[in-house]
Amino acid sequence: MFKFFTTLLLLVGVSNALADEKWNDFAQLPLVEQPRVSPDGSKIAMIYNTPDGPTVSVSAFGSRDFDILASLRLGKDRVDSISWSGNKYIIVSASSPQWSRGEHYRVSRLYAFDVKNKSNVALTERRFSQERWYEYTTFKIVSLLKNDEEHILVSTYDKLDEGYSVFKVNLSSGKFQKVQNNKHDISSWSAVNGVVRLGVAFDREENVFTRTIWHREKAGSELTKLHTRVVGKGETFNVIGLTKNGNKAYVLSDREVRRESIWLYDIALGEFESMVLSHPVFDITGGINNGEGELIGGYYSDDYSKKLYFDPADAAFEKSFSKMLNAEQVTLVSRSIDKTKVLVAKQSDNQPTLYVHFDLAAKKGGAWVRTYPALANKPFSSVENYSFNASDGQETNGLPNYTEWR
Repeated sequence: MFKFFTTLLLLVGVSNALADEKWNDFAQLPLVEQPRVSPDGSKIAMIYNTPDGPTVSVSAFGSRDFDILASLRLGKDRVDSISWSGNKYIIVSASSPQWSRGEHYRVSRLYAFDVKNKSNVALTERRFSQERWYEYTTFKIVSLLKNDEEHILVSTYDKLDEGYSVFKVNLSSGKFQKVQNNKHDISSWSAVNGVVRLGVAFDREENVFTRTIWHREKAGSELTKLHTRVVGKGETFNVIGLTKNGNKAYVLSDREVRRESIWLYDIALGEFESMVLSHPVFDITGGINNGEGELIGGYYSDDYSKKLYFDPADAAFEKSFSKMLNAEQVTLVSRSIDKTKVLVAKQSDNQPTLYVHFDLAAKKGGAWVRTYPALANKPFSSVENYSFNASDGQETNGLPNYTEWR
């Protein structure tokens, strides 16, 4: 595609290297987490971990000059996820620990950061803020509304429904407008093209958990039961996405092949249509979404986390970066909508992850940052995997002394 000029550090492994390292080099958080390329490819949003605590930061695409938008409290606050709403806002989900009724848990809050004005708004329903239960309430993103960068869909507790309802939220003012009530004790919601189409509810009787999936055929119609299952019994059935028209579901199930695979399920007929994605050895453990929230594949884990795509062109696109970097394990991390600005992660068993940026239109690229720069020049041993048969005859894989680079 083009010549890629950069200097990559090669680390030589030696068996006793770990004994000479300082513990604080290993105890640090990754320098950068969850880098996300803006839809237009001009910027990268990220979690940038400083000695004073995690920050939400942004840089020009490929630049190492980080502009800190917000700092969090060291050891208490945690940024769980960041995402773009168009090119204007960075949506941040952050959590902090809470204690109630003898249990520790984390409560999530959402914030919208205007990248240009460097202003931010807490996305919280103000009319609930005086309620005593408010400090224990979590806010979750339901949809980023790809065609409306000024709003997103958020679920949070509504005492009128005595459950989690869905609100359309203005990212500039923080104003909430209810768009979906909760009649079925639903705990999580999904939307397609701005319309709430799925809800998942759990019911518990003694030690029996029942999981019910609710579905809406189209905007304005009532929710109906799509599937009910007692957890732990029978074939698994987890909806991880819907087709563009919302009438068919991508279902993660262990049916037939006894491994978690992605199947296409016809909702109107109430039956499976075809297997979409499977691996001959490993379970598919989740779905891959593109920058517009559409499901484009799934991932599994062997020695690394690896991706499988529905479209062979997507698989070839990711593989092309492995050839350019002359590395076996290169993962596409984030890209612009037009696929010209790309951020990939070069991973290895004996060196920390290196993020590399590519501008395909300009035919140039370069190293961006390492996750653990203090370890970049340190020698580490390579890892050898092994397998063995368990007592039931099932082959099991293992990795001795494995250090997982984030």
